[in-house]
Amino acid sequence: MIFIFLLLASVCGCAAITPTHEIPVRTEYIEAGVQVGDALEITMTDGEERTIEVTGLRMDAIETPDGDISISKIQKIEKRSWTEPAHPCGASEPVGCSIPEVLLLSERYKEQAEKFHPACVTHDFCYRHGAITYGVTREECDTEFLAQMKKTCGGYRGLGLLDLEQYSMCHTAAQQTYNVVRLKGEPHFRTSTGSYCEYKLDDI
Repeated sequence: MIFIFLLLASVCGCAAITPTHEIPVRTEYIEAGVQVGDALEITMTDGEERTIEVTGLRMDAIETPDGDISISKIQKIEKRSWTEPAHPCGASEPVGCSIPEVLLLSERYKEQAEKFHPACVTHDFCYRHGAITYGVTREECDTEFLAQMKKTCGGYRGLGLLDLEQYSMCHTAAQQTYNVVRLKGEPHFRTSTGSYCEYKLDDI
């Protein structure tokens, strides 16, 4: 498979193509997603588009060989890279679904729970940063968690109303997960021990 990919790349010139990942123009996201030596495609607030090489980072600017660019003057950043930028709220601790053993015993549950990973990540962020950053309560984190899980039931492999049995099983799994979180989650919710991080962004 690798040989075939390399062969196609040499024929069509695809080896020079790398994916771009958009980085929200906020200091904490830039710090998490940009490193010295990166090539960035940026759009300035006046509409000018530029390709730059990063030689250094500051709280207020990106340093380049042609001079510093103020973050306040950047409208959009795209990083050319094979890997997505790190999320600043998830850099130090693992995120994802911690499924209780009692639920893992069910094969039907495991089939559905695979779809809940994005909701679990957001829920982890909410427990760690929600109270300090947005003033939300644990109940609000859990309510949003349930809503996000149920929303995935109509997406990929959920099929929504096209497959009523799958749709029903997905909703049951979401409710089971929510019930366990309400029962066992309180020790993990951080109030004064949480840290500030704006994990709710419309553009990520």
